[in-house]
Amino acid sequence: MSDQDEKRIRKSSEQKQSKPQGRQRSGPRRGMALSRPAEKPKDFKGTAKRLFIELKPEMPYLFLMTLFTVGVIFIAVYAPDYQRRILNNLQGIVDGSLGTDALGTIESLFVILIVLFAVRFVLDIISHQISIAIAVRVGKKFRYKLRLKMERLPMKFFDSKQTGDTLSVFSNDVEAVTNSIQQSLMQLIQSFLLIIGVLAMMFYISWRLTIIALLVLPLFILTTMLITKRSQKRFAAQQKDLGRTNGFVEETFNGHKVMKLFGKEDETFAEFESINESLAEQMKSAQFLSGMIRPLMEFISNIGYVAVVIIGGILAGATNPLLIGDITVFVNYQRSFVNPILNLANIINLFQSTLAGAERIFKILDEDEEIADEDNAAYDM
Repeated sequence: MSDQDEKRIRKSSEQKQSKPQGRQRSGPRRGMALSRPAEKPKDFKGTAKRLFIELKPEMPYLFLMTLFTVGVIFIAVYAPDYQRRILNNLQGIVDGSLGTDALGTIESLFVILIVLFAVRFVLDIISHQISIAIAVRVGKKFRYKLRLKMERLPMKFFDSKQTGDTLSVFSNDVEAVTNSIQQSLMQLIQSFLLIIGVLAMMFYISWRLTIIALLVLPLFILTTMLITKRSQKRFAAQQKDLGRTNGFVEETFNGHKVMKLFGKEDETFAEFESINESLAEQMKSAQFLSGMIRPLMEFISNIGYVAVVIIGGILAGATNPLLIGDITVFVNYQRSFVNPILNLANIINLFQSTLAGAERIFKILDEDEEIADEDNAAYDM
C-alpha cells in the first residue's frame, strides 16, 4: 500500500472519529438529578409553549390527575393530626387527666385513620393510572409523527445526520418526555402541595418549634448548592470522557482491519487505557460527591431533630405544655418537610432535560420535506 493510500485512510478515520457521537442516555435517575447537570433547551419558552400545545388534548385527564393528587396530599398532610390526637388521648388516660371513656374516642379516631389511608391508596392508584395513560398516548403520538416525517425527508437529511442521533430522538428523547409527564409532573404537584400543607400543620401545632425547624433550612440549601456546583463539573467531564470512550471503541472496531494492517494494536490499546483511566477517575469523583448529599442532609436533619426535641421537652413543662402526641407528630412533619424541597431541585433539572429532548423532536418535525413528483402524488391520492 502506498503512502498516499495510508494518508487517505488515516484522514478518513480521523474525520469519522471527529463526528459527534450519539447522545448517551442519562435518563431520569432518582437521587442523581440533583448533581447531574441538566441539558438545557436553546429555546426554553418556545419549546415549552409548543409542548403545551401538544398536551392540549390531554388537559381533561391532566386536570383529573391533579385533582386526585390534591386528594392524596391532603390526606397525607391531615392524617397525622389524627395520630396526634390518639397519642394525646392515650397520654391523658395514663396521667389520669382523662377517663377511660376516652378509649371510645381513640377507637373512633383509629377507624377514621384507617379509612383515610384506604382512600389515599385508591386515589394514588387512580392518579398514577391516569398519568401512565397520558404518557403512553403522548409517546405514541410523537413516535407516529416522527415515523411519518421519516418517510417525507429527503436523502440529504440522512446523509448529514448520524443514525445514532436520529434513533436517539425516537427512543431517548421521546422516553424523556413521557417519563416527565408520568413521574415528574405528579412529583412537582405533590412536592409543592406537601411543602405548603406540612408547613401549615407545623405552625398549627407549635409556631415556636416551626421557627426552630426553619432555622436549619438554610443549611440544607447551602450544602446542596456547594455540592451541586462541584459535582456538576465532574458529571460534565464524565459525560465527555464517556463520549470519547464510545467514539474510540466504535472507531477501533470499524477500522480493525486497518489497525491490524499497520500494526497499531499496542498503540491503540495504550490510548484506550488512557481514556478509560480518565473516565474511571471522573466517575469516581462524580459519584463520591453525589453520594455525599444524602448523608449530609441526614446529619443536618438530625441536628434540627435534636433542637426540636430539646425545645419541645422544655415547652412540655410550660404553662400551656405540648403533649407527647404534639411533639411526636411535629418531628414527623419536620422530617417530611425537607424531602419535597430537595425533590423540587431534581424535578427542575429533569424538566430542563425534558424540554431539550422535546426541542430535538420538534427540530426533526420541522425539517424540510422532500417534494413529491407528480407520479408519486397521484399514487398517494
